[in-house]
Amino acid sequence: MKEDTPIVLVIGGLDPTGGAGVLADSQTILMNGCHPITLVTCLTAQNTNSFNGMKATNANFFKKMTKTLLKDISSIRAIKIGALANEEIIKLVKEIIINYKNIPVVLDPIIETSSGGSLISKEGIKELKLSLLPYAELVTPNIEEAKFLTNKDSLSEITEQFHKLKSNYIFIKDNEEENQIRNYLYKNKQLIKEWQVAKIKGRFQGTGCSISSCIASNLAKEIKIEESIELAQDTVHQSLLNAIDLGKGQKIPKRII
Repeated sequence: MKEDTPIVLVIGGLDPTGGAGVLADSQTILMNGCHPITLVTCLTAQNTNSFNGMKATNANFFKKMTKTLLKDISSIRAIKIGALANEEIIKLVKEIIINYKNIPVVLDPIIETSSGGSLISKEGIKELKLSLLPYAELVTPNIEEAKFLTNKDSLSEITEQFHKLKSNYIFIKDNEEENQIRNYLYKNKQLIKEWQVAKIKGRFQGTGCSISSCIASNLAKEIKIEESIELAQDTVHQSLLNAIDLGKGQKIPKRII
């Protein structure tokens, strides 16, 4: 690895298919010319078709993982956060962010898998809003997650509530239309930019992981946030066009092209 290769710390869950979670993040980060290091918050029993359970990493062991890894590798250029499992893990993740306060943090607030499996406890959701939203440079919910986290329906109400929760940039991905995806970047309740992306037909696993880890990689390379998002959208679009039929269910984005 070149000495100037940016390192991205990935914090999230393990999807055995590689379609989502830290494996998907790592593939995306490598494809973007950065190097991933990972802290695993939970294990899942899932495939491309179904979800059969989640087991959170023991908090004490997660703390040991963190201390051991970051004692050796400290030159991190960005942090990408995905599934968080519970409030104990979230409190430990907050400590990590505070220790790396001058680098960009991208938070993908995953509530459940695309096949419907829960990835965070009720107490964890409360802790996420209280402890992590204010520290992330960018939060990347899809529209369903944005509605769930704010208990609001319209974009104006959603962004108002995120502002009350002391969020910074909010990138909301709205895929509810049939033929296109609308993505919105907000800051302080104000719309910064809107994108329209053609929707690719099919069911895909881990598109949210792909775009958030791609943005984190771009930020690690010191690319401005709007350009980071635009580049990430293009990259993810290509990965979906080349998606793999790995199993009998959702397709897996091809991240190493």
